[in-house]
Amino acid sequence: MSSEQKVNEISKEKGTTEQTAMQQPETHESEIESENRKKKKCDSRIVLETEENLDNISDDLIYLFLYTFDEECSNNAEFGEFSNEVLFQLIEKYPEKVAKNLTNEEINKEVILEELSSPINDIVDVKGLYKIVEEANIDDKLKSEILRSLKTAINKY
Repeated sequence: MSSEQKVNEISKEKGTTEQTAMQQPETHESEIESENRKKKKCDSRIVLETEENLDNISDDLIYLFLYTFDEECSNNAEFGEFSNEVLFQLIEKYPEKVAKNLTNEEINKEVILEELSSPINDIVDVKGLYKIVEEANIDDKLKSEILRSLKTAINKY
């Protein structure tokens, strides 16, 4: 299923229209507070925007993406699968930025660590990601927590 199809399916579950779900804000950072970029838990639009901008992502979007994770999302399987895939891509490319955001008390670090221990997609190179995080410039305590989650994932597969 493509990213757009995932968002459309999630949007149907939430009762939003396809047009609203796929609406993308201008690339101007002054538009952070636009309707599509407000902080919201379980927001598939932010996950899609994150995926689409993985090669050139802003710190604000990383924060908004990580903010979407919460226990309340556990009953939304499609959001869970999509956000899990993007989380692994994001931490592979930007381990320090992800770690920095995990120290923000508004981010549900425990849910994200749990996600890292359970990759949905079996093509994720968890061993490679473990090495990337191990070599990243991250606070030792937080690095240890992330590596523990990744080690759990490695042991599962």
